Amino acid sequence: MKKILLSLVAIIALSVNAQKKGDIQFGVKAGLNVSTVGDDYGDDFNAKAGFHIGGLVEIPIAKKFAIQPELVFSTQGAKSNGHYYRNNRHDATLRLNYINIPVLLKYNITKQFTVEGGPQVGIRVSSKIKGNDGTNKVNGFTAADLALTAGVSYRLENNVFFSARHNFGITNIIDNSYRGSAVNGVFQLSVGYKF
Repeated sequence: MKKILLSLVAIIALSVNAQKKGDIQFGVKAGLNVSTVGDDYGDDFNAKAGFHIGGLVEIPIAKKFAIQPELVFSTQGAKSNGHYYRNNRHDATLRLNYINIPVLLKYNITKQFTVEGGPQVGIRVSSKIKGNDGTNKVNGFTAADLALTAGVSYRLENNVFFSARHNFGITNIIDNSYRGSAVNGVFQLSVGYKF
């Protein structure tokens, strides 16, 4: 985990030093999450709606390229029909909240339209299951999640932008002390503004 965070800091520092053209821009964003969890138990997980909100910095490194690190609070998880919990099977919603830190490489196809992708580290803030017997904290999830993210964005002349992105979890979010494995998957629609 420490190596991943140090690598992200190094990427950002190199991006600032390598800046060739354009100004650094700061921004804010918020939007809709549609998340699920893929596991090897065969559970029937359905998509869960949530939200994300955060800030970003766009750092130009070449005429058509920029690095964009972000800091985003994200509500994730999944819904389950017939989830097995406390010796009962019932509908339940898994709520996983993260602070996500994506570092994106952006390519400007046009002045307004860009494609973007890169790694993302997620730091778990909380994990709960809401079922028939109320909402309960649950253990068994890792403190961090690693994902790859890819998407597109479109910026208007007034610096308002819209983006669509998918985060593909690549590490097991189930703690090693528990059996099985699972990964996050999140589709995001965002609206934001760059200063």
